[in-house]
Amino acid sequence: DLGHMFSLLLVTVLLWSLDRRRPHAGFQLLIAGLLAGGVTAIVKVLTQRPRPFIAAGVEPDLAFDKMMSTSELESFPSGHTATAFALAVTLSQLYPQGRYLFFSLGCLVGFQRVITQAHYPSDVFAGAVVGALAAWVAATLIDRIRFKTAAMLAKPN
Repeated sequence: DLGHMFSLLLVTVLLWSLDRRRPHAGFQLLIAGLLAGGVTAIVKVLTQRPRPFIAAGVEPDLAFDKMMSTSELESFPSGHTATAFALAVTLSQLYPQGRYLFFSLGCLVGFQRVITQAHYPSDVFAGAVVGALAAWVAATLIDRIRFKTAAMLAKPN
């Protein structure tokens, strides 16, 4: 579930609630996750790559079939992996002591997407790159906003 938007929202709320020293952390995480999700959604629609279970002619199990019923041609890139890596990179930037755990969880999401035949390894790799880039963009954006806000507050009237 780490790759779902629900997880992104849950971790964002937890950051806002628990880390008073970094009021920007929740915004940074939210921006990274939404950006990763938006980019993957656009690329999926443009590429229309069939998922591995479709290409192999494999009949997925019932639960998986229900989940995938409207997205058989949206394999590239992996949105779950993009979201998980946006979370992993952002959390690693904010809390470097947990980076091994964060990246391990992100990699597990990607691995799960491949073994369930929802994605090819290249889909997962592309999703990880999108997520990492989204986290970098979010961090850069937050830093610029914080810098401009600090400059405006320091400026005498």
